[in-house]
Amino acid sequence: MHSFAIDRATAERLKGLAILLMLAHHLFGLPGLIEPPNAYVALIPGVPLEYWIGRFGKICVAMFLLLSGYGFARAGLRPWRYFAGKAWRFLLAFWPYFLIAFAVGSLFFQERLPSGYWRFPRDPVEFVLNALTLRNSMAFEWWFAETYLLLVLTTPLLLRVAGQRLVLLGGSCALFVLGSAMDLLRIDVPLVSLANLLIWQWPWVVGMLLAGELPRSIAGALSSRRIALIGLAGITAGFALVERFAGFAMTPFVILAAPALVVALVTLTGNMRAGWPARALGWLGGLTLGLWLVHPFFCYYFFQDAIYAPRWSPLVFAALLGASLAVVLPVEAARRLAGKLIHKGRPIR
Repeated sequence: MHSFAIDRATAERLKGLAILLMLAHHLFGLPGLIEPPNAYVALIPGVPLEYWIGRFGKICVAMFLLLSGYGFARAGLRPWRYFAGKAWRFLLAFWPYFLIAFAVGSLFFQERLPSGYWRFPRDPVEFVLNALTLRNSMAFEWWFAETYLLLVLTTPLLLRVAGQRLVLLGGSCALFVLGSAMDLLRIDVPLVSLANLLIWQWPWVVGMLLAGELPRSIAGALSSRRIALIGLAGITAGFALVERFAGFAMTPFVILAAPALVVALVTLTGNMRAGWPARALGWLGGLTLGLWLVHPFFCYYFFQDAIYAPRWSPLVFAALLGASLAVVLPVEAARRLAGKLIHKGRPIR
């Protein structure tokens, strides 16, 4: 028996690639959210390359979840308080960005949503629900926080059946279909999105399975560069076909295609010498949480005019990345400093 190895450096590079795909998705893949007269000039006139990349960029969520599921499975089954601690640390990292967005939004960008709620809640109950990720009125793109926390807290149950690979994979596929049907029919439960949990558990579970012991033949196939190249070609062809004939099915396609993409990229780049592009991706990979939380306010809610002002698509992309980093880097520096001060003098255990 063998396992499919994704080392920490490779995982960070893939997370860095995923966050770049997320920026492209929100800048170019959802043109209906670009408010006129804002627009961008394509890199290649007459070729909607940015739109295609943006459409494909939705795969970033599944990539991140697969890598997270892989990491939790490699850590192994722990007491439940370990996973509760992981969820708590996520919230501690989430809250500084939440409070900054709430303060700026409440002062300068307050608006009433079609649902009747204020975007930046005035009701204390709504404020707490947003802070606990049970609402996402401040930024729709923050829906992922609730789903991620639910997956972390259900991981102990998943790990208990991880040894029964076929049972776990079959059950995960069935839940994915159920969640997709619920989403299509607009059926869900209050407060937490069960549909999102059922849909997005699939890449998480696949990541867990990749971390476990695999038959030699499967491990060998996953590590084959030839098969990796065939996989990339298949993903490209599949994307083109879905985009041309069934655009409504793009989200299910990228979720299902994400494991093949991650495996192919690991196989093709995992042993490459770490030049500056790899180091840059790895650096961005360490900032994914902050970049994810901050960038919607620049490209949608607060400063869309400024982000699209450069017009030329590479400069628009650079503007969003640069503006987001300008917020994330000092916040992360402050978080690190606070962590050092809080833990200073504590006994080593």
